[in-house]
Amino acid sequence: MTSIAILGGTGHQGSGLARRFAATGARVLVGSRDPDRARTVVAAWNAPIGMIDVASYADAIDQGEVIVIAVPFSSVDGLLDEIGRHDVAGKVAIDVTVPVSFTESRARAIALVGLLPELRAVDVGPLSRARSIEQLTLLAIAINRRHKVRDARYCIVGLPTRPA
Repeated sequence: MTSIAILGGTGHQGSGLARRFAATGARVLVGSRDPDRARTVVAAWNAPIGMIDVASYADAIDQGEVIVIAVPFSSVDGLLDEIGRHDVAGKVAIDVTVPVSFTESRARAIALVGLLPELRAVDVGPLSRARSIEQLTLLAIAINRRHKVRDARYCIVGLPTRPA
């Protein structure tokens, strides 16, 4: 099973991904600036025992086959510098704020989403469509804030059923 390092794994996006991937049986490493604080946060999740470990950013980068960057935008530059100091040859890095554009990386990202039972990756084509997708993200955030909810999201209808 794939080992997934989620850097910033205690935040909103990272924690959701960590719990969902762990529920599929994937080994998840929550990378954090403060592993002790992260252990406290992760312990409160009641995740399957042994499926989520906590590590420093450096250890998570070294151990993860897939590296998911789930930190606030203002922290991305420093984290990319940290990643650059490690041997990441053959690993796939996915920034949750940046669309995947390389064919192999895109296929691996789609396969990861395929592990999550309630989600389905939809390849929308070239990177030039990213601007439109970013606007949809902003709209979803606005809907959640306006209606004081956290779970409003999009559903694409009319596609063939999810492949088995």
